Amino acid sequence: ATPRPLAPGRAPRLRRPRAGAMASFTGPLLSALVYTLLIIGTGYLMREWRVLNDAEAGGLSRFCGLLALPCALFTAVADIDRSSIDVRLLLGMFLAKVVIFAATSAAALLRGCGPHAIARAGLFSIFTTKSNDIAFALPIVTTMFPPLYTRMVYLFVPLQLAILNPIGLMMLDYGTTAGAPPAVGPCAPPACGCPG
Repeated sequence: ATPRPLAPGRAPRLRRPRAGAMASFTGPLLSALVYTLLIIGTGYLMREWRVLNDAEAGGLSRFCGLLALPCALFTAVADIDRSSIDVRLLLGMFLAKVVIFAATSAAALLRGCGPHAIARAGLFSIFTTKSNDIAFALPIVTTMFPPLYTRMVYLFVPLQLAILNPIGLMMLDYGTTAGAPPAVGPCAPPACGCPG
């Protein structure tokens, strides 16, 4: 059927999106979120109900952190087509994390001074930028975007681990070692006059 011509002076009527179009978008996204939260909830309940003892939970954690996750990251990065990498998107995501890292550090340093404030700033900065990109972002990105962007998540995780986390850990280490009291003798008060 061909559309009827509009009468002079009448604007075209906008159609509402069909309910099916909205359901086709929210259905996979909602199922990915529910699936992810169910897995996290199951792990939490298993820990709370002591289904696994501490030795078993430690072994499972070491297996996932030292073997399974690095293998998945390596496989995803090794298989990616380097010509299809969107460098601007990757740098944009990294720049957003750098801004959050710097803003958190600045806010934490404004609340205190001395070595302990630097340690606190490093710890808070790691907390705000260390999102669980594999567990949360991967199912959502897989649902909403083409497969190329799924591989971009795997590329983004090493940037976080290799650049931002060491900076936060160095701040934490400096703050704890510089703020430690001397082995012998009284502890000198902080130079800025605020509690450490």
